[in-house]
Amino acid sequence: AEPTETENTDPTASTESTDATQATETTESTEPSEPEESTEATEPTEPPTPVTSDSCVDFIKAFEGFSKYLYWDYQQYTVGYGSTCPADKYAEYKANGIPEEDAEKLLRKHLSDIEKEINAFDEKYALQLSQHQFDALVSFSYNCGTAWLYKTGTFRTAVLEKLEGNDLIRSLSLWCNAGGEILPSLVRRRLSEANMYLNGVYEATPPETYGYVLFDANGGSASPRVQGYDVTLTDTIRTEATREGYTFNGWYTAAKGGTKIGDAGAAYTPS
Repeated sequence: AEPTETENTDPTASTESTDATQATETTESTEPSEPEESTEATEPTEPPTPVTSDSCVDFIKAFEGFSKYLYWDYQQYTVGYGSTCPADKYAEYKANGIPEEDAEKLLRKHLSDIEKEINAFDEKYALQLSQHQFDALVSFSYNCGTAWLYKTGTFRTAVLEKLEGNDLIRSLSLWCNAGGEILPSLVRRRLSEANMYLNGVYEATPPETYGYVLFDANGGSASPRVQGYDVTLTDTIRTEATREGYTFNGWYTAAKGGTKIGDAGAAYTPS
């Protein structure tokens, strides 16, 4: 409480007594303030390591189809959703087949191995892949293997340089050979993967604006023999042809009597 003020008085006079009952002025009590909450600095959390999305798993299953029994697929025995048959399961799956539940587990096990390689590739080159780009690379690698990650090539360059449009579509469409033949089913898959990579669309059918051209060297050799494209984008013919003893005269719509489209490197608007 604040002390009362005393008057100076004549020494012979008695001091005026103060009313004992008079309350001295007190300061109003206040509620105690809460202590300020101290915040401790925390280390930034690492973003989660990307894994294959369920949408991508369904996409892969749609293209691979389900095979209960193992079969020979060019270089290996395959079972389930296009998975390499484990050596210790060969006799069992040959005799009894694989249940669909086990087939999906086997698929996801293979995908987990691919994820590690793609994540390492992404980190090494600081690509910062989006989920749909990551998924497209997983689907592609499941079908074609992961060797492309370690060797110079058109598709690898397209990914590293973050190319888009027909540059990316074309680079994927080059991977459609099986047993020395260009398979339309593989071209369709590559175009669908391009759509996923570029547009985040997880459909097993490519958009109507996506297509491809097959090049027939008419007795010579053409490299590459296929070119994927988006019809809404102008492109250039990327394929050259050679034949011993002949001079290349350009690409035509037919071997005889066709309309000339242009030479290699010529601007070309697919239709």
